[in-house]
Amino acid sequence: MSVSWSAVFLPSGADLGGYVVNRLGASSPIEVCTVATPTTSCTDTTPPTNQQISYTVTPAQESWRGATSPPSAPVVVAA
Repeated sequence: MSVSWSAVFLPSGADLGGYVVNRLGASSPIEVCTVATPTTSCTDTTPPTNQQISYTVTPAQESWRGATSPPSAPVVVAA
């Protein structure tokens, strides 16, 4: 499952260190990708099948985490 988003910048205009992508589903959120900028996409290689899932993206700079995005539109991956 491919996930992509728009770039976010620090208030100074500088690039972030990267992004953390979490999958939301029937269980607790699961971190599926951590990518460095300028990358604004990742692939969830193990999405569960036949259940509704969505994704959130959180900007990251070293130990700092920005506001998490609203969940993506839900999808169901066929078996």
